[in-house]
This record gives sequence, C-alpha cells and structure tokens, in this order.
Amino acid sequence: MLVFFHRLKNYFVPESHKIDILPYKKAENIVEASLVGLGFLFLLLPANIYFELFSTLLANCICIALLIGSLFAFKKGLPAAILGNILSFLAFLLVGAAAIETGGIFSPVISSFLLVAIIAFLYAGNFLGLLWTILIAFTIFVFAIVEYVGYKFPSAVKEHNLLFFHTTVYLVLLGFMIYLIRFYVNILKNISKRNFLKTEKMEKYNQVLAQQQELIEKKNKELLELYENYDKQNKDLLLQKELLQTQNDELNRAYAELIDSIYYTKRIQEALLPSLEVIKPHFRDFMILYKPKEILSGDFYWFAEVNQYLFLAVADCTGHGIPGAFMTVIGHDLLNRIIKEDYVFAPAEILKKLDTELYKTLQKESRFEADIISDGMDIALCRIDKDSNEIRFAGAKRPLFVANEEGVQEIKGSRFGIGGISIMEKHFEEYRLFYSENDVFYMLSDGFTDQFGGEYDSKFLTVHFKEKLKLNYHKPLEYQKLYLNELHETWRGYINEQTDDILVVGFRV
Repeated sequence: MLVFFHRLKNYFVPESHKIDILPYKKAENIVEASLVGLGFLFLLLPANIYFELFSTLLANCICIALLIGSLFAFKKGLPAAILGNILSFLAFLLVGAAAIETGGIFSPVISSFLLVAIIAFLYAGNFLGLLWTILIAFTIFVFAIVEYVGYKFPSAVKEHNLLFFHTTVYLVLLGFMIYLIRFYVNILKNISKRNFLKTEKMEKYNQVLAQQQELIEKKNKELLELYENYDKQNKDLLLQKELLQTQNDELNRAYAELIDSIYYTKRIQEALLPSLEVIKPHFRDFMILYKPKEILSGDFYWFAEVNQYLFLAVADCTGHGIPGAFMTVIGHDLLNRIIKEDYVFAPAEILKKLDTELYKTLQKESRFEADIISDGMDIALCRIDKDSNEIRFAGAKRPLFVANEEGVQEIKGSRFGIGGISIMEKHFEEYRLFYSENDVFYMLSDGFTDQFGGEYDSKFLTVHFKEKLKLNYHKPLEYQKLYLNELHETWRGYINEQTDDILVVGFRV
C-alpha cells in the first residue's frame, strides 16, 4: 500500500520539479497533502449517506472531482500556490456546506473551519492564509448574525443519530489533526537529526583541535624549561634554533613546491576529464559522483562521440594519489588512440587492445625481469547506439548495473584486468543490451563498495549498493548523486578515513 502511495505521489509531481531537490520536496509535500485529503473525502462519502446529508454529499462529490482535476493540472504545470488555494477552497466549501445543513453556528462541523485555516497557511502561503482566515471568521460571524436575528438553521441529522454524528465529526477532525502533527513532527525530527550529526561532528573536530593545542602547549612548556635550565648554553641554543629555523624554512618551501606541483597536476588531470557540459546533452539524465581519496585520483571517466556511437568508460587504476594519477593519464591517452585514431569500436576488442598497449607502454623501459611493472586498471566500457536503442558492454573486473521496475541486474565484467602479468591469454566478454526509457545504467569503481564503516566496521558491499539503487533508481540522477554522497559519508562515519578513490556514473539514454 505504501509503495502504491509513493508511486502515485511521484506520478503527480511535475517533471520540472524533479530537477532540483528543494522544488521536488515542496511539490512532493503538496501532492501528499492532496492525496491524503482525497482519502478523507472518500471516507466521508458513506458517512454523508448514512446521516442523509445530501447537500453535503453533493459538495463532497464536487470536491473529489475538483481535487482530482487539480492534481492532473498540477502535473501539467499548475503553480503550487494555486493548488494550495484550491485545497483551501475545497475544504472551505465542504465545511461550509456541512455546517449549513447541520445547524449553522451550533453545528459541530463549525470547528472544522480551523482545518481550513491551517491548510491555507501551510499550502497557500502566509498572506493568502491570513486572507482565508479573515474569510472564515467573517463566515462564522455571518452564521452568528443569522442566528441572532431569529433564523434557525435546520439540522438534517436525525435526533437518534445526533450523538453518533457529533462523534464522527470530532473523530474526523482529530484524525486530520493527528496526520498534520505527525507529518510536521517527522520533518522536525529529520531537521533535529541533521543538526545533531553536524554538532557531533564539530565536537569531534573541537576535541582533536583541543588535544593538538594541549600537545603544542606541552611542547612549548618543555622548551621553555629547557631554555631556563641551560641558560649558560644560550648562545649555542640560539644558533641551533636559527639552524633549525633555516632547515624548517627549507622544508616548508620544498613542501609548498611539492603541494603546488600536485595541485597543478590535479588541474591537468581534471582538464583531461570530459566536462559535464559536453556529456549531458547526449543523455536524458546524467550524474557523476567523483571523490578522490587524496588530492589526485586513480579513478577516471572517459567519453567520446565517434560516428553514430557514444562511448562511456569508468576506470579504476592501480593505486591512488600520484601513481594512480599517472596511470589515468596513460589510460586516457590509450583510449583516445584506440577509438578515435584506430577506429576500434567493439568494446571487447577495445579492452583487448588496451591491455596490449598498456603492457607495451609500461614495459618498454624494462631491461630485466625484476623491472617488469605489474600495474594496470579495471574498467567498464559501454558503446551506445541511440539509433537502434542498443548498448554493448564489456568490463575488466568492473560490472554494469541496470535498474528498472523488475529490479537491479548486475552484468559482471571479465575476471581479467587491464595490464599486469597473466600466465594465460586474456578474454573479455561482450554483452548486447536493448534499453528502454525506464532503464537506468550505473558504472562505478570499487571505492564505494569497499568503504569500511557501519555498525560493525565492515565493507559496504555490492549487495547493499544494489538495494539502494532499487529504492532510488526512479528519482532524478542529481538527487541520487546527493543521496549516494550522504550515504557514503554516513556509512564511513567520523573515525574511518576514505578507503579508496570513489567514482560512480549513472545515466538514462
């Protein structure tokens, strides 16, 4: 039932609101309120028939029809403010009709005008909520004036059903109030939980800083005591201090130059990676989660459009940091040469040639057997043909995940990696897939699934990753990127460091 409600709610959220998180959440909120209100209206139908409130029954049916129409209009682009005013109007119409038919100012339904005001403030905005509140107060005042001048509103509720009617009205009112309270209490809990996690993280940082400060103060005190005890050797100590300072300056200068070089290398590495502005126009939806363990990364993604084909690859090179970064440059250059210059288009053949060329590149300077370099990379490679809705995939120890209504399918790559030393001939399998618009594809390095953390300080694992894809594949990929990043941070916690470079690529064709 909850799954159906979730799908129905997601169906009525406009596509234009699914691009960013904040509009998506606001639209999801107002659609949920509309669906809950629609449920209450359907529940009131048998009660109106039982109490023979035919005018209220007519108003109830009108409200159901208008609310259903408003939901479809909202899906087509009706502004959220107008839908909020429609919700307020329907609630006002139903409560007003029921109050007139069941005793006017003395009807128990009159208290339900409170819900109209709450709905107006929550979904129409503060200013319009104030106007609706004034209209409600004016309506109640008119009921009172009419009673005062002598007109008595008739009550359609039979006398023997009066107590049951009062009880039903207050139970409905109580039920809707409990829903609103529960809904916003959950929101406050989520906000409090996020603030608590942020506060806890800051406290840990402050503790580490305090410990470092204490250590520094302790060292300073020891130096001061040493200086006082050996006052006679003051000149020698000053000379040593100057020498140490000179050495420290040299070390700092060398360290600064090294860091500058690493950051310059990082800029070069990022310049080699294709920009999102180049990739995104070729896909209906696209995302990249890219988190190096250190300044430089041993993971890289590669994209090219050659003839009618789109090529997309995710690679995990041996090591991370500087060694891994050098390997990414080599891998990027070889892929360009094999596909763009040699025109090798079959994914399995591309991996085969990539393996051969990488081995030649790394071993061409080796003179002795002991010098043989065993570094390499794991890679997932897709060739996309949008004309025929076909994807061809080949992997070297890296899989391709396909998520849709039927679940998450894992297409495993070959057990051989690219490069390194192998005593047997390598073979890379090639898979042929035909995609639909509901399919979402994912390729990733092993950094995400190998991250240690959680309650038992264990790896995240592929099976857990597939479960999360199954729950979220239908959502916008930018939302999934934020979700996966927060999931990784939560799993890793505050004590564990990032295990490896992380790269996750997702796309809809």
